[in-house]
Amino acid sequence: MVEQNYTGGRQRILRENLPIPPERLRYLARRIHALGERLIAGKIHGEPVVKPTRTGGEFTAFKLRVANGNTVEWWSVTTFDEAARREVATLHDGDAISAVGALSVETYEAKDGSTRIAFRLTADRILPLKARRAK
Repeated sequence: MVEQNYTGGRQRILRENLPIPPERLRYLARRIHALGERLIAGKIHGEPVVKPTRTGGEFTAFKLRVANGNTVEWWSVTTFDEAARREVATLHDGDAISAVGALSVETYEAKDGSTRIAFRLTADRILPLKARRAK
């Protein structure tokens, strides 16, 4: 069992290879969801995608690979902020970034029938962690 600290020391999530009961995952997701704004750092996986909103605006979405010790977490990141969207437009697959925004944690049923946790961040700020690569 590996203990992961997601909240700066107050709340903790236990992640293990054994199945966690779905009601426990839902409880943990609700506790994390209430924590508000967070900072994460990782590498962009795939190219960021610009998508339309229902109101005619746009947002940018991408996956972020976050290494956490010997495990890897996959985060879905979206940003509606214009400055953050301009920054993401200059980034590509494999670029290291940090992102600050509202944390959202949900549970879902995987294809194999197990209950899993989905990490989402609605980013207000995006910051590249390395110099940009030449094209």
